[in-house]
Amino acid sequence: MAENPTIYPKTDSKAIKEKIHEIKMQKVVEEPDTFKLSYVADYLGIHEITLRKKIDNQQEWKLSEIVKMQKVLGLTNEEREKIFFGNG
Repeated sequence: MAENPTIYPKTDSKAIKEKIHEIKMQKVVEEPDTFKLSYVADYLGIHEITLRKKIDNQQEWKLSEIVKMQKVLGLTNEEREKIFFGNG
């Protein structure tokens, strides 16, 4: 019998990417080379490839990672709920 593929809650990938881009552009002006996906991945304790997979809905986010992403991206609770849980 074929196994069903794991279906993860749909993260708003576009919103995450837009927020990352917004922060990158802000950091480029303020402090060049201080915001890279590899730095975010290190902060989360995961590999950059894993982070990209999570952003692209290919892997599930852990709650601890969502909390850290909220901090890194400066998200409000409402933005976090909308992006990671589709609420709001």
